[in-house]
Amino acid sequence: MEGLWLVLLTSSASIAVHGFKNFLSDPDLKFRNFATKIDGRRLNGSFDKELNVTSEIFCQIECVADSRCFSYNLIPMLGMEMFVCQLNHGDRFVGHQNFTAKDGAIYRGIQSICEKESPCAEDEICIPDYEDDTNHFCKCIGLAWPKVQTQMVFKIGKENERSPGYSVEKIALFFQFKAKKKDKIFRGAVISTLHSFIRVIFDYSMLMLFNAECFRPRHCHELYLNGSTTDGVYLVYPDNEEPIKVLCDMTTEGGGWTVFQRRMDGSVDFYLGWEDYRMGFGNLNGEFWLGNDNLHRLTANADMMLRVDLEDYDGVRKYAEYMTFSVADANDNYQLTINGYQGTAGDSMVTCVQSAKNMMFTTQDRDNDVNSGANCAVLHKGGWWYKKCHCSNLNGLYQGGSHPQGVVWYSFSSQWYSLKHVEMKFRPN
Repeated sequence: MEGLWLVLLTSSASIAVHGFKNFLSDPDLKFRNFATKIDGRRLNGSFDKELNVTSEIFCQIECVADSRCFSYNLIPMLGMEMFVCQLNHGDRFVGHQNFTAKDGAIYRGIQSICEKESPCAEDEICIPDYEDDTNHFCKCIGLAWPKVQTQMVFKIGKENERSPGYSVEKIALFFQFKAKKKDKIFRGAVISTLHSFIRVIFDYSMLMLFNAECFRPRHCHELYLNGSTTDGVYLVYPDNEEPIKVLCDMTTEGGGWTVFQRRMDGSVDFYLGWEDYRMGFGNLNGEFWLGNDNLHRLTANADMMLRVDLEDYDGVRKYAEYMTFSVADANDNYQLTINGYQGTAGDSMVTCVQSAKNMMFTTQDRDNDVNSGANCAVLHKGGWWYKKCHCSNLNGLYQGGSHPQGVVWYSFSSQWYSLKHVEMKFRPN
């Protein structure tokens, strides 16, 4: 019943913020579905705003009105029928280390898949995607020392009131070291030796546990090999820098593909500048370019192969694969290394007249092609590894039919035909 009450409450909160008049047709009307409250807990160090309120509903109203609010703490004021409302710019997942006990407090976050279930492993924390509440990311947090310490002490600690575990003496008996009482020196030596041996095993175990990290996949193929077989958005760790959010294709031709480009409906403008292509743009659940910096990081440390899936407006599907694929860094203008074609779509990247092989990336504001008379990105309305200009132009204008400025793969039908659906992806060879 609480879930329904919260939906009605957040609707009421929106009405209170914007006024009753024509509230249903108000384009700025805001709704928030809050998760079940957690008693006796609060999130520390994340609040942007603190105010006194007479009830929780007013705290919720303030959170709905503030776009930075993802959760709140409600703390009773001693001796008063009032509460301190703290609006948090984070949640208990991102700030899990600061989610602490507080008598009488209430914590409540925005509803997400992380609030509904526990989709991540024990050594990971679930990070919600508030733009799409069906998505989440699992972030590595490692092993917790108190838990490991307690387990190990229980297993090998000496018997006492605080740690009723296995004593050294009991381990000695277990190994049948039964010295007579008169052989006290021998018995003491056995126990001392066993204690040293167990100490070494304990220290080595601790070293292994704390040097071990939770699973940090470098790309989608490692996720696939680890048992992830569902298409979707994941976090990958190609190097020691920040992780990258990527779309993984786990079903096409053996799975494990990291998708870095998709065209499907024309909803995203691809005629953009150098910085946009460097950083990436679009929506991983729709059309996007993952970003040239990310492409370099993801292809720099392994031998990758490229796959391009193509579909025309008649539903004809073809593909092209290249056994060698990598993208250089910004210092080399994201120069393309590509070779080894196979597939059904024909080779429009390497052996054609306007080969993209070894070409640097060109955009409307950064001309790196070898056409001395013009900027190919301006001529063909995209960003690409142009030569003088192209046999492929998969970041061109999204428009069907015969059009050299369109989403073109010339050898698909031996003409300048703008395709309906394109995906570019890679995985290790």
